[in-house]
Amino acid sequence: MPTPTSTDSPSHCPRCDAPLDSESCFTCGREIESNIEDDPVAVMPPERLASYQTNFDTLQRAADDGNLVMVTTIRKSDRATVALVCGVQAGPNNTLELVPFAVMCEGNPYDDFEIPFEHEQPTSS
Repeated sequence: MPTPTSTDSPSHCPRCDAPLDSESCFTCGREIESNIEDDPVAVMPPERLASYQTNFDTLQRAADDGNLVMVTTIRKSDRATVALVCGVQAGPNNTLELVPFAVMCEGNPYDDFEIPFEHEQPTSS
């Protein structure tokens, strides 16, 4: 799918790239705002996406190797207790080091996030 560009009136849906002729996409049901530049679902800088992919690949290897744990910790920004997904790696002097990867969703993630492509219908082959 081509990367959407920011325009005053997008001609294609930033989620599914379907042609648009109204304020919402008939294909995926997404409401389209007139300026999509600040929409993280629509626009992700390639360098940021590449960094996330690298971290995800490392996370996947840690899971495959059995080196993944979930711990509770304190988030520095607001002092909230959160569940943190960490990789475990060998440290100096036979110690283990935790490498933080992600914070688990608090509450129902379907309420908190716009799930990409959730309105798409599967295509039959």
